[in-house]
Amino acid sequence: MGGRSQRRKRQRPAKRTKTWPRRNRRSVLLGLLLVALGTLLMLAPYSDGRDTWRALQGEGRSGVFVAEEYKCGRRTCYWLGNFTSDDGQIIKPDVRLDTDPDDIYEGDETPALDVAEDRQVVYVSGELQPFLESLAIAAAGFGFFAFGILCMMPWRWFPRRLRTWAMT
Repeated sequence: MGGRSQRRKRQRPAKRTKTWPRRNRRSVLLGLLLVALGTLLMLAPYSDGRDTWRALQGEGRSGVFVAEEYKCGRRTCYWLGNFTSDDGQIIKPDVRLDTDPDDIYEGDETPALDVAEDRQVVYVSGELQPFLESLAIAAAGFGFFAFGILCMMPWRWFPRRLRTWAMT
């Protein structure tokens, strides 16, 4: 028999272009949606959060809010009334009191701050609740944003211990 053994050469499969598996496409799409939602939630309370922070610090024009009407929406209730600054230069009709004090009734006068001249909202000085609400909305937006980024990252970037934990 001759010297060389006849070996068959392995045939390589035809090259295919890589396409993302369906699972990866879905996770990237979900990640993009979560990043967009998170960005909107982080930016939404910007102006309101700035105003509530100023009111918490006691900045703005001080005055008196006279409660006229108590309205309830789907989720919140609030007082509508008139705001008059202490010096009498600013009179704003039909403004909303951002906080809902427990001991206020129709016709009562409450000390308030006007921190944004272009908005129809006044704040109670030193009240923490409106600022915390704005901060909670921004924090939720950051959470959605971060989770969206994690959804779009390839799992091979994570340590093996985290990959096995996440896949179980």
